[in-house]
Amino acid sequence: MTHSASDDTPVVYQMRISLLDVEPEVWRQVLVPGSATLATLHSVIQLTMGWSNKHLHNFEISGNTYEMRDDENDDDELIETDYTVEMVVREGDRFVYEYDFGDGWTHHIQIEAVLPTNPELTIPTVLAGANMCPHEDSGGPRVYKRILKETSTFGDGISDERNPHFREFAPRAFDVVEINARLQRMV
Repeated sequence: MTHSASDDTPVVYQMRISLLDVEPEVWRQVLVPGSATLATLHSVIQLTMGWSNKHLHNFEISGNTYEMRDDENDDDELIETDYTVEMVVREGDRFVYEYDFGDGWTHHIQIEAVLPTNPELTIPTVLAGANMCPHEDSGGPRVYKRILKETSTFGDGISDERNPHFREFAPRAFDVVEINARLQRMV
């Protein structure tokens, strides 16, 4: 059974977040309360994807851009702290989250389901996922792909400790337990 934001019952949004233009695929399936602001969703994405919140970001939803609040915002700009998830998306919707405009990390987000709140779960939580994001400031998808290609001559490629780019670019394993522990501290 799904709920809509118009019901009085608190709801949880099940989302699949995928980082575009990287291989192997980096994705997460998360549960986020409908009452969470887009700023909170940003924090959830940062934690679950392994980013460190050092750069600007925005959401592109249904033709609207939701931005961070800063001293230069115009009155007509949509500010992420003013909108909740349930205000701007519905089950089946797809939208974009962009992080680090210089590197250009684009995430595709699909609303898979809108569910009743489960009091036995601490929300937000990660249900599943694969692979960690490339390291912060690694140059974006094109640079990351080039480095992976250039370093494939080292035994196991980027994950080979003999590789000069190992510390900066080595893919890291996705650990759902560790990520959920970080999310619990956020609540």
